[in-house]
Amino acid sequence: MRGNVLRKFACGAALTVAALTGVNQAKAGLMVDLVPTSSTTDVAKDTVVTFNVVATITGAGGGSTDTLTSLYGSVVSTPGGPVGNVGNFVPNAAFNNNNSQNGTQQDLNGLPGLDLGSTNSASSSDWIFLRVPDAANPASGTDPATFTLGTVQFTVTTANGGSTNVAWVPRTGTTAAQWHENGVLKTGSGTGANAYTAGPGVSVTATPEPGSLALVGLGGFGLLLRRRRAM
Repeated sequence: MRGNVLRKFACGAALTVAALTGVNQAKAGLMVDLVPTSSTTDVAKDTVVTFNVVATITGAGGGSTDTLTSLYGSVVSTPGGPVGNVGNFVPNAAFNNNNSQNGTQQDLNGLPGLDLGSTNSASSSDWIFLRVPDAANPASGTDPATFTLGTVQFTVTTANGGSTNVAWVPRTGTTAAQWHENGVLKTGSGTGANAYTAGPGVSVTATPEPGSLALVGLGGFGLLLRRRRAM
């Protein structure tokens, strides 16, 4: 009986290790997301919301040294509320190589407002492109390693009520990014443990502009008058 208990314990321990390894592998890779440095709620027209662009490399093991050499991406807004333009990308000095690009301001999704970057993965033009000044000395950190790549802004042009998502969008393909994860070179967009992905982005919300609120009030007043006349 003691032997059966020991075997069951060993089997359970093996399953636990496998499960933990699976979790680590699922988290492994390069992910870029936006982190706001100013308020993203109740914005008004002409409000400028600033974000840090932050990259995180998570290896399968943890505790080792991860490095980041270069990456391409865009910043896109998906209006469900305030409309605005993405722009003014400023790279941090650690990722401002002579060949770095701040992205081209243009519409990337057919929705109101301008975005920053490109959707054409076949071309290196127009993207936000960041690379360390010396490829032989990439930025490094202890796994999971976090790097602030620069800042970008979202300027509100119409403060519609509701929520608008502003998010990083990675370039796809074999030259999308280059980093070391647990000492292993990773390139491109990849999948699974080798993936270059983006976080969920940030929601920017606004209350309706005074003119919109006035129209809503007038509509409600008109409905009330019609009901009284019907009585």
